[in-house]
Parts: sequence; structure tokens; C-alpha cells
Amino acid sequence: MSIHLSENLIAPQTGHRLLQSRWHPEDYLHVEHGAIETSPAEPGWVSARWAQIPVPGTPFVRIESLWRMPACLVLTAETLSLAERPDEALESHWFVERLKGTPYVRFRSRVRHDHYLNGEHGSVEACPVEAGWWSSHWRIV
Repeated sequence: MSIHLSENLIAPQTGHRLLQSRWHPEDYLHVEHGAIETSPAEPGWVSARWAQIPVPGTPFVRIESLWRMPACLVLTAETLSLAERPDEALESHWFVERLKGTPYVRFRSRVRHDHYLNGEHGSVEACPVEAGWWSSHWRIV
């Protein structure tokens, strides 16, 4: 599958929503136990709610945790974390790519252009991925 950015842009979603894994559809991105992880989320877990906050003047968003507001997903060097950053902090910016013909998206780091949010290696990370890795595909529900 080839990704053509110009036709795969999507508008940021409003409100805090769940991010469901395509690879393991029973799993959702959350921070219930402190670390960023995926697993089945209990109904009502605020730790599994995320907002895509537009970065003014750019096509990027910040992925903000409802439970730990205003903390958001941050990629520094090779480490993904949940931390507070000012709006202009590039390490907190993500590009949302729609996967054509599916309800799924991928989140690509602004600072590490080939790094995508994924759970391929057993934990949630941001790293280079193959086009077919369902572990980097997320459904916003």
C-alpha cells in the first residue's frame, strides 16, 4: 500500500475519543497504569480518551490525554512519553494519515518523519513501520 499524503489528510476529530487498535481490535490506547499501553479498556476509563488538538497554522495535531490534561504524546529521540509541552513543541506534533478505503488512520511524528505510533513490538512506541503493519493502524471511536 502506498501512502499519498495529499489525498490522505483528515480533519482533526473533536472531543476526547478512544483510539482502537486494528491489529488487536479489543485493545485501546490508554495510560491507566501510568505507561502508554494498549489493552482492553474498561467502560468509563478516562485514561483511554484522547483528543486531537490542532496545531495552529499547520496540518499537525497534538494527541492529548483526557486523564492527564494537558499532557500529550511526545516523541523525543526514540522515546514515546506522555508529557506537558507548549503548543509549539515539535516533538508533540503528529500528522494524521487516513488509510484510504478504511476507517483507520496512522499517526506520524513531525520530528521523526518515518516514525509512526504503533504496538508492533509488544509495547506502544513510535518507530519506522512497514506499510502493512496493522499495529500502526488506529480507529478513532
